[in-house]
This record gives sequence, C-alpha cells and structure tokens, in this order.
Amino acid sequence: MKVLQLHEYLRFLHAGTGEHHLSPSELNRCMSAAQEIWPDTGLLPWESAPRTAAYAWKSNDGCHIAAHISADIENCFLIVVLSEQRFSSYIVFDIGAEYRQAEYICPSIDYQGPAERDVILNSIPNLRDHKDAFAILAVADGTYLQTYQNPNGTYDLEHQLVTTKFHYRALGEINVGEVCDAFMSYAFGKKEWATDLTWERMEL
Repeated sequence: MKVLQLHEYLRFLHAGTGEHHLSPSELNRCMSAAQEIWPDTGLLPWESAPRTAAYAWKSNDGCHIAAHISADIENCFLIVVLSEQRFSSYIVFDIGAEYRQAEYICPSIDYQGPAERDVILNSIPNLRDHKDAFAILAVADGTYLQTYQNPNGTYDLEHQLVTTKFHYRALGEINVGEVCDAFMSYAFGKKEWATDLTWERMEL
C-alpha cells in the first residue's frame, strides 16, 4: 500500500467525508490490513496494546473509506484507506497534535518556549551564526518541523509525523522566505507548509 503524505490525506478530507459505520466485513478487512502493515509504521508492536477501529469515514463520492486504528497514544491512529473496495494507502497521524500549541526550540538564541511570530522570524535568518544552526517546531513527541541553515545560506527543511518511518524533506534549494512561511504556517495550525513545497520521504 502507498504511504500517504499529509497533503494527500488532507485532499480526501477537503473533498468531503462523512462518518461511516463499518460493516463486520469491512471491519475485519481494515483490522487485517492494519496488522499487516503495522511493522512498517515504527509504532510499538501490534500486540503491545488493544487495537480498535475508533472511527471511520466515507468520502462523499462513495469511492473511499478510511478506518482509524488506535495507535500508541491517545488520539494517534494508523489510518488505512480503502479505495474502490481495495486497500490503497495509509498514514500515521496524531490528531491530538493538531490541537496543541507548538513549541519553538532554537539554540542560536537560547530559546525553548511557545511559538511566537517575531521570535521565529527574527531567528530563522541567522541560524548559521551559531554552531547549532537549527530550529524546531514541535507539536508532539515525534511530530515536528525542523530546519538547518547551511554555511552558504540555503536551508534543509524536514518534517515528521509520529515516527521516523514518516520523515520527509523538502526538495530543491530552500530559501529563508520559504522556511519562514513554512514555520509560520506550521506554528499556527495552517497547512500551507504541506502543500506549497514538494516533500520526499526519507529513510532514517
């Protein structure tokens, strides 16, 4: 099955979905699919906790069904997507993290605290002036956006969803404006950061 990037999963939701009550057959198929791909998620072993289908949605066009299988922490799920009656894709998503305030960590200014617009915008352009030339926006354990400023002034920009199995980097030569825009979007619960850049999954 395909591993969905966040913007691909959000596309399903933006197209419109409604709550769906899984039939016994659908439930069995969802749980079997989840158990099969579980070792590839980086989550704790399947047997380490009860696994249930906590919620399911169906797209308004009737083409897609997704089941939220309980993961390791509250409001974190493996979401398996059934398209045209076949399992097609999945993502691990910490829904609870969507409602937490982001924490900004920036060694170059000796700051670790709430994400504040001016603090972020004033520090990002000058990261390379410090031996630890990076900054992180963390919304949960394992879910974050991070950047590193290279000596030539360009940036590496990466994000992760829950585990290292879902770690991505932005492609191309990333400049300070793109990093600042991504950090502002991420810090305040927007999703432009996920759609305005092209992301590639990394093996860590």
